[in-house]
Amino acid sequence: MIERAERVPHVETLAVLSSALGVTLSKIFDGVNEPGNDNKVLLPLTVYLEKLPLGSGDVEALLLIAKILFKDRA
Repeated sequence: MIERAERVPHVETLAVLSSALGVTLSKIFDGVNEPGNDNKVLLPLTVYLEKLPLGSGDVEALLLIAKILFKDRA
C-alpha cells in the first residue's frame, strides 16, 4: 500500500529503510523539490534537513514541534 501511495509510512518504518539503505533519513526525501514539483517552498527546509544525521526519534520530535507550532493552520 505504501508503494502505491495509498498509505503514508510511519517514521520508524522510514528510519529502518534509511538504515538498511545506508543513508540518512533526510536523504530518503531527496527529489521532493525536483522541477515540476509544487512543493518548492519546502526547499530550504529540505536542504537543511538533508545535512543532518536524523534518527527516528529526531524526526518524531521535529514532527511534534511542527504540529504544535502550526496547529491552528491545519
